[in-house]
Amino acid sequence: MKILSGLIYHESNTFNPFLTGIDQFVVREGDEILDRFASTEVFRQAGAEVVPSVYATAFSSGPVTREAYEEIKGRLLRAVERHPDVDGIWLHLHGAMLVDGIGAAEVDILQAVRDRVGTELPISVVLDPHGNIDPRVPELATAIRAYRTIPHVDQPEIERLTARYLVDIINGKAQGGSLAYSRVPFVISGDIPLSASSPLSDILDLLDETEAVPGILAASYFVGFAWADVTACGGSVLVVPEGPQFAELAQEHADRIRDYVVDRYPEFKFETPTLDVAETVDAFDDIERPPLVVSDSGDNTTGGGVGYSTVILEEILGRAADVPILVSTIWSPPTMRALHGNDVGDRVRVAIGMDHDEYSRPVEVEGILKARGDLLGYMSSVNDKVGSTCTVRVGNVDIVITDQPGSFVTLNHIRVAGLDPEEYAVIIVKQGYMFPEISELAGEHIMCISPGATYQFIENLAYRNVDRERLYLADRVGR
Repeated sequence: MKILSGLIYHESNTFNPFLTGIDQFVVREGDEILDRFASTEVFRQAGAEVVPSVYATAFSSGPVTREAYEEIKGRLLRAVERHPDVDGIWLHLHGAMLVDGIGAAEVDILQAVRDRVGTELPISVVLDPHGNIDPRVPELATAIRAYRTIPHVDQPEIERLTARYLVDIINGKAQGGSLAYSRVPFVISGDIPLSASSPLSDILDLLDETEAVPGILAASYFVGFAWADVTACGGSVLVVPEGPQFAELAQEHADRIRDYVVDRYPEFKFETPTLDVAETVDAFDDIERPPLVVSDSGDNTTGGGVGYSTVILEEILGRAADVPILVSTIWSPPTMRALHGNDVGDRVRVAIGMDHDEYSRPVEVEGILKARGDLLGYMSSVNDKVGSTCTVRVGNVDIVITDQPGSFVTLNHIRVAGLDPEEYAVIIVKQGYMFPEISELAGEHIMCISPGATYQFIENLAYRNVDRERLYLADRVGR
């Protein structure tokens, strides 16, 4: 048995004005990438030879440049062409990756692979539940399974599961194919549905029940990705039958799950206070359980936000900060260049902000260069360096500036920037929902309804390709 493995993963926000270049990706090839995939262990236990193709991932951001995409896709396709004798292909994709001038990357990738291997070779695919699933995707794959959890903590588990699907299909224990697709007629902010809470937890229970039905291999619910102005934007359900003889059964279950989702949709709500910028900073005077973690939700770089907003920073510096505050992370290459010749401990005067729009207006600060460090990556690349950081202390406020967009999604991200997360009463992150380690640290949380490409109340976004009647209107939550 011989299996080719690869990962091309990006969540593309069309409201982000910048395209994503190859410099923002972590790109790896060779045998080292196999250690990044939990699927590898399953394949090797089955006695398979595992062939690496490409590993390419980046923080969520704007659509990918065609040049960057063709370079990454080319590495995958060259591996496919070098190994025409593979028995199956395993891919970890996203479901909401867009390419400038092409559109849905997942469709293009799977079609290009099919053009080379034909229609019969099994292809097993992992997808993100925030995918906007183009109906052509299930036509091109043999098996698909999304992770269940939001935040995503079960990626390794689903990589192993989809690997077992592929092994079983190759060994004749299942066939897959004939995937059932059912569209959910709603678009919702990706930071509202959380897997630990109802109604999503109940929907996931129904998926588990469906997978226990004889004849059903896999069932997935995609909440969709609201910050992509594409016709496929929104939720969907995929059910994979064990073989074409169960195709009708799979479609029945896909439609049943869709109907259940629609019935429960009015129950979705924000679970944390949703305050505007001024109200958020007001709350710094009334913290009962520090640290207070604040999500700069309109500039959420884990949802494709630009990462350069200075709006909250400007509000903070306009007041006297009585508690230690960490403002992370502001993408401002001009500031990083201005600090290039300074040493830690130097007194510095710099402008923070790229001055691209009203949200990135430069803020003049004078303070101490407190630390230099590394910016780490995202999801499966959290141990990869993707950029550099400088922290400037202004009174009680530590401001982290970066040369690439990013977010402190683990405590180690804070530490490798040269900072101690335990020092702060307030920590501001470029996130929506908190990532697990940040959530565990937090005593309290506020979803700051800041402006930007990931604005939470999506009815205010300038959609052109999405039916506005499908937008889910969430209510604000007080503190």
